[in-house]
Amino acid sequence: MRLGQIPTTRMTSRFNGRCSVLSSPTPGLLHNRRFWGLLLGFFWLLLVAAITLVPGGSRRFPGGLDLLCLVCGSRGGADAVLNVVMFVPLGLLVAGATRWSLAPVVVGAVLSTGIELGQFFLPGRYPSLGDILWNAAGSGVGGLLMLGLRAQFEPKSVVPRWPGLVAVGLPTLFLLLAGFALGPRGTEAPHFGQWTPSLSSMVRYRGQLLEARLNGSAIPVGLYLPHPRTELTGDWMFEARLTKGPPPRTVSPIVSIYDAAREEIVLLGAHREDLVWRERLWAQSLRLDRPDLRLIDGLAGVAVGDTLTIGARKAGWDRCLTVNTKETCGIGFTAGRTWSLLMQLDGPPERFRSFLDVAWMSTLFVLVGLGGGGARSLAALSGSGVVLTLIIVAVTRLMMPPWSEWLGVLIGVSISLLDPARENDNLWFVFFFFRDSFCFLFGFLLFLFFASDFSF
Repeated sequence: MRLGQIPTTRMTSRFNGRCSVLSSPTPGLLHNRRFWGLLLGFFWLLLVAAITLVPGGSRRFPGGLDLLCLVCGSRGGADAVLNVVMFVPLGLLVAGATRWSLAPVVVGAVLSTGIELGQFFLPGRYPSLGDILWNAAGSGVGGLLMLGLRAQFEPKSVVPRWPGLVAVGLPTLFLLLAGFALGPRGTEAPHFGQWTPSLSSMVRYRGQLLEARLNGSAIPVGLYLPHPRTELTGDWMFEARLTKGPPPRTVSPIVSIYDAAREEIVLLGAHREDLVWRERLWAQSLRLDRPDLRLIDGLAGVAVGDTLTIGARKAGWDRCLTVNTKETCGIGFTAGRTWSLLMQLDGPPERFRSFLDVAWMSTLFVLVGLGGGGARSLAALSGSGVVLTLIIVAVTRLMMPPWSEWLGVLIGVSISLLDPARENDNLWFVFFFFRDSFCFLFGFLLFLFFASDFSF
């Protein structure tokens, strides 16, 4: 070798089966792993600070027990999941910078403790031991994810299978649990009917309710007899006659049934020109959020002050919503809409919700693609993910995803197919951090809505 000649290394990529000859890394910021780690960590810290250190963002109530609780409030399960998601990128960064296996958990716990201590001095913020534990767990998940990536792409004679099994198993398990969580679940407490109620969490509907019935029996204002749980177990028909009020900017109940513990059992209401139906689900027993079903622009054809009839009907697993004589069936939750179990957004229009459906399916299948160490393996894992999704739809209460959500699946798999310069340790670190962070940007978006009570 002549003096000054730069040696090259021939490496075989398992991803596409071809050989590539790469020169030694070119010096500069593009290949500086520490620079990218610090830059990405800085932006992540800014985002977390905007979410956790803004006064007045908490929906929990102050009190000594709140400080020590692990799953806090009526939607504590959803908050726990989101707290895990928020700290996954930190685990990726820390695990990419050090080989100490406990470093992601330790750094995540220390940083979360500092955030919780800072919330002592912020109005409307209440620290919790549960937040620290869930944040540390999320950072640990990020560390495991980076460990799996290293196991996939570092040269080895035998490629481990556990990253692929985990990558397919986690999204599948979430969809399976979500499908069952969307099943109806009543309570045993006495029930009370409400006509256009004025509730602290929702605006009052400004139209006049004239009549409300469940399976042909009138729904009174006050104690409801017979117990409606027996009437909501099988197929049922819920209907109301009213004069239309101005379109409300948030969900507004027209007629609802609550129990003695102030648990919402069913609600038929309006949001802008959408007809909204909600019922108590297994998700509430798991302390997840409360998603709704909608007939988009179902009230648009009726003028304010006109009399109309609205209704909701259950036939098997199907839900139908009615405005006057027009009934629309096949309304239900799809795999893409399962994000609403973590954060139900009442403010955005349906177009934005549909965009989130596609983004959520892309996220799930990017996760599936992370387990693919080669093109054949990636195809097998993605195919398994699609088949398992179809099986889950068949055995749970999820509806068949529309074409837009399958497009999201294709987008997620396509992102997994991108072939970075894996032979360059610095470049693949940066690439995978961006790609893996995509999996959790959706969670960050939900957190922003939660922290700022965002509405359109």
